[in-house]
Amino acid sequence: MKKLLMVLLLILCLFASGCTKNTKTTPTDNSAPVDDPAPVDDPAPVDDPAPTDDPAPTDDPAPTDDDVIRSPFMGISFAIPEGWTVLDRQTIAARIGANEAYALADAADVLANHIPYVELWAVDSRGNAVQLMIENPPITMSDGTSVETVSDYMDHNMNYLPETYRSKGIEISNGERGTVTICGRDYESFSFSTGFGSNTMTQTMMAAEKDGYFYTIYITSVGEDITQETLTRFSTDE
Repeated sequence: MKKLLMVLLLILCLFASGCTKNTKTTPTDNSAPVDDPAPVDDPAPVDDPAPTDDPAPTDDPAPTDDDVIRSPFMGISFAIPEGWTVLDRQTIAARIGANEAYALADAADVLANHIPYVELWAVDSRGNAVQLMIENPPITMSDGTSVETVSDYMDHNMNYLPETYRSKGIEISNGERGTVTICGRDYESFSFSTGFGSNTMTQTMMAAEKDGYFYTIYITSVGEDITQETLTRFSTDE
């Protein structure tokens, strides 16, 4: 249980690095463990999303069968591993400290306010996780830095996240900055590992730009690194 709480805390720390200042979605230390999702008691409110006429992704990922989730914006699918759980909109909102308006709003309304839209969050009982997130640049990072390209976005994470983790008493290792191709599209990437007790956690973030938006894939591995195996589960929709 302690391991899962630590994993969730680190995931929220990672997400906070890319959130705009006006989201008001401060993570809480009272979040539930990954294998037993439950709402936090007092999630910080976000500004109610306002309608917009600007083109933006509008569809939530929807199952195409029992174990495949589509991302209409990127035109890709992700095959959910057996035994994993896909979090619903209310649970995702609670995990990031957002309110009911966030859970009910569609992607276009959220992104119009430059608030990150978490399109998918899937977890297993060990603490492994996959998240898909869309953002509307320019993005004001949690330290006030503004980024407008996915390269700058990932460079910032590479420089900022290690110091953030160290401030929490967590050392990181094996930091690697590069690019990776997923379903024919190049993504800027950054990965690193952390150790707590006898456990190792690896986090990999990969971001690409499409139609003026950032699309980020986060993979969290606890123990064995499942990054490459997880990437094989993405496919292009015909």
